[in-house]
Amino acid sequence: MKKVAIVVPVYNVEKYVIECLESIKKQTHENFKVFIVNDGSTDSSEKVIQNFIKYDDRFILINQSNLGLGAARNLALDNIEKDNFDFVAFVDSDDKLESTYLQELLTAVEINNSDIACCAYYLFSNGVNIFEEKPEFEKKILNKEEFVELIFSYGKWSKIAGHGGMVWKNLYRAKLIKGFRFTVQREIVEDELFNISLVPYISRVSYISRPLYGYRQRASSLVRKDDSILRLFNGREQIPPILLGVSNYAYQIAVLKFVSMSKSLLSRNLPCNLSRVLIYKETVKKCLDQNLICGSDRKACELLIYSPFLFKAILKMKYIWSCIRFWRKKKVYLDN
Repeated sequence: MKKVAIVVPVYNVEKYVIECLESIKKQTHENFKVFIVNDGSTDSSEKVIQNFIKYDDRFILINQSNLGLGAARNLALDNIEKDNFDFVAFVDSDDKLESTYLQELLTAVEINNSDIACCAYYLFSNGVNIFEEKPEFEKKILNKEEFVELIFSYGKWSKIAGHGGMVWKNLYRAKLIKGFRFTVQREIVEDELFNISLVPYISRVSYISRPLYGYRQRASSLVRKDDSILRLFNGREQIPPILLGVSNYAYQIAVLKFVSMSKSLLSRNLPCNLSRVLIYKETVKKCLDQNLICGSDRKACELLIYSPFLFKAILKMKYIWSCIRFWRKKKVYLDN
């Protein structure tokens, strides 16, 4: 039976971590070891975890000072590489797994001889599971370029339930990720960069359209929205050079997704140095010529390339108008 290492970074999740660990404990594939890294929690997370794991030696608690998500995962990987594991999975400590999560991902990897298996996911909040109606992707085995599309939610993947660059919906062959580590720079989104770094070394990825991972929606996620956009912009700036040797198409997608972040930043009135984006001006022109950009993104890219000043001014005006509409609605609500 294949041996799986599961990485669970923890920071101040005393309310949710037991539900997460219970879902791991109930896995139908039982040959696993869980590396729980407490990243300097200031609540009672450590105590709650200690009480849970004392009767199950498959769960190991490791404590470190607060160094961030990337550092916590890296510490777990350091320990994992001292042993012989066949696969590695990552689970966020406020989320939960379906009982067949490991079994179905392992089966997909083995049958298809793939390097990574990826599943769809669903949202949940306050005990209510939200299964969105999403079209199933007809292809079950993805090549490098299709995996890049999945990571960036590009094209048809924007409508598929398994899209995005998160590591927690993936199962990785241990030998594939050996030596790879997450960035410890907190101003960068870790998951997307980690997955993209693996692309040059993979041959195929299995995709399971069934939602096997539950992602918890929390109110604090909305507060961190602006921060996430900034971190995505910084991370995506590092990605095009990695994909340059994979294929021209993969490189173009990476450029477009980085460039599109400038629109997201400016539309929320966040700082954006357009000189960091305009170095890809010629690549964006080629993408426009090849019809790789559609809808509002196409208009935005055309405006950015041919008139950066107007691009910035229009998005600034849109932000101002969105603020005005918000306060008008709020005033009407308060008046009533």
